[in-house]
Amino acid sequence: MVLPASIPSPNDAWQVFNLGQWFRDLGWTSFGLDINLRASTGFIILGLIIALAVTSRRLTTRGAEPGIVVDVAIWAIPLGIVFGRLVHVALHPDVYFSAGSRAWSWAFVWEGGVSIWGVLLGGLIGVAIGSRLAGLRTSTFLDLAVPGILIGTIGERIGDWFEHDYFGTPTSAPWGVQIPSDDPSFPVGLPDSTIFQPNFLYEIVWALVGLALITAIAKKFELQWGKVFGLYLVWYGLGRSWFESLRIDPSLYLAGLRVNIWIGWGVAIIGLIVLMVASRRHTGTEPSVYVAGREYIPTAEVHSEDTYSDTDEDAMSSAGNDATVDTTDTESVKATRSVTSGAGTK
Repeated sequence: MVLPASIPSPNDAWQVFNLGQWFRDLGWTSFGLDINLRASTGFIILGLIIALAVTSRRLTTRGAEPGIVVDVAIWAIPLGIVFGRLVHVALHPDVYFSAGSRAWSWAFVWEGGVSIWGVLLGGLIGVAIGSRLAGLRTSTFLDLAVPGILIGTIGERIGDWFEHDYFGTPTSAPWGVQIPSDDPSFPVGLPDSTIFQPNFLYEIVWALVGLALITAIAKKFELQWGKVFGLYLVWYGLGRSWFESLRIDPSLYLAGLRVNIWIGWGVAIIGLIVLMVASRRHTGTEPSVYVAGREYIPTAEVHSEDTYSDTDEDAMSSAGNDATVDTTDTESVKATRSVTSGAGTK
């Protein structure tokens, strides 16, 4: 068996899936719209769905109301997209604001280009808002969401592979990725046969290892109160800063380093601070995933014999009539006794 000398990139035909043509091929010939779904978008959506399902399951196991993850996601996802796009544009100003760039192209998020740092920031704000409205502890939600976040990252990086994106410096390693020389992202001046560091693959492996390692550490030491999320920030921040050091695409630089490298180090430091502060302030276990006074109380189960019906109404009416008769009889007896008693005394 001969192993390949490099990792091939998916063909351009796999980058976009025409849903409209698919409907027509199935026999819906009257469907005239061409709805193009990019492979990268599809993998992001798939990763997001799995992430929400995993987080929902973990919340329910801790006693949260089933489906409450949606109440938080409706805030976290839109804000994550908006902040992710804004940070990406801020880090690549020449692409969107240079001479010849299309007007308003910075807002075309469907064309690709979202910063993971912006997604984390916007998602964090959204989680804080959604958790507060739902009565959940924000730190608890973030802890339970860490596996889902890592799974979502894997989906995004698979999408980058389809887009011929997120690769690094040239390499001769057998795991180098091929980038078509006619692709806009192919660096100018390099031989067509050049292969590159597969940053997307490195981050997928880093996310898988982090998923196993963080889950094991959290279980062994019973990490709560935001400590799991702090550990995630340290892990991802350090890994991402390394991946960024391998990139050669245009970006902003600060003191000779890509801004994303500085951000990665900053995120790791923030994670350490979260771990230290949470360890000092909270030594016990969390009483609930909910804040005090907002606990979820499951609806009591209704049994068939407890169900109210017309028969029950008739029975109650009959019982009321009997009670009236009994009361009348009782009053008659009392009156008779009273007369008899009076006569005897006199």
